[in-house]
Amino acid sequence: DANGCSNRDTILLTQVPGPLVDLGADQQFCEGTSVTLDAGFNFEGFLWSTGSTNSSIDVSVPGDYWVEVTDANQCTNRDTVTLDMNPLPVLTGVASGPTSVDNFLGQPSDYTASPSTFATSYEWQIEPSSAGTISGTGQSAQVTWTPGFTDNANITVRGVNDCGPGDYSANYVVAVY
Repeated sequence: DANGCSNRDTILLTQVPGPLVDLGADQQFCEGTSVTLDAGFNFEGFLWSTGSTNSSIDVSVPGDYWVEVTDANQCTNRDTVTLDMNPLPVLTGVASGPTSVDNFLGQPSDYTASPSTFATSYEWQIEPSSAGTISGTGQSAQVTWTPGFTDNANITVRGVNDCGPGDYSANYVVAVY
């Protein structure tokens, strides 16, 4: 200083590693379900892109989600994951097939469904079950009528994919005489 005096001070700096957080790889999930994102438990604080401050969140909407974690040294780190949703099949319907059947002839009846977006196969249903049997997993199906059955029968169809079945179509009414 101006008087010719000097002084010295020493400080020891220690670098601590920042927190490591990993939400994992980007994921796909099925419509109607949710995904649990978990940041772990070795942290002092959590802040999610949703505003949650919990260590994990359940998500049912596709998008990008991030979490920022804070450790005991007040250091922070962030990770982001992208979630894509696989949809269920879109509603279909019976597009063609006879609306009346002469069961005395004993002939099967063929029915066709309109295409269902996102469907990889189709499930067909006939009610009452005593009316006959329906077979087919594609857009077309065949009904083998029970001999002697006379009444109205309802035929429905729905699309199916890896996420599960969509909703059944409206009834396609068939008069069996």
